Amino acid sequence: MGLPMGHEILVYRDRRAIINDIEFATVRHFLVAGGEATGFADVATFAEGWKYEGPGVWTGEDLDAFLHGDQPLERRFRAALDGAFASALAFGEHISPDHLMVALAPLGVASSGSGLPTRLVLDAIEAIRDLFSERAPPSAAT
Repeated sequence: MGLPMGHEILVYRDRRAIINDIEFATVRHFLVAGGEATGFADVATFAEGWKYEGPGVWTGEDLDAFLHGDQPLERRFRAALDGAFASALAFGEHISPDHLMVALAPLGVASSGSGLPTRLVLDAIEAIRDLFSERAPPSAAT
């Protein structure tokens, strides 16, 4: 796609998800739409506030600061993630170049080539969902 890309490290509580910038921008796009579609304007506004500053550098995506232990807000966020997943899944194997251009506008991408494999976006959404998993996080090697 012609841009130097990094990876966002999204943190919630003691968990981390490492997501490529292109996939993160695309998830952001679908999460804004998912928040709006589910009537959760607070979630849509939060995701809209994720700003790309450069490869691997995003601001405004602090889940701990946004959710601050609020269980109903966390449920709304997760519901918006479900909406984002469904929206991405509806594209089939590839997210179209035209739609991807809208999603990647925050990155300043001028060309999206042949689109983006939908699986990459679904995997990124799953990585964010895993931040909310009830299972115990893996222990650090000592």
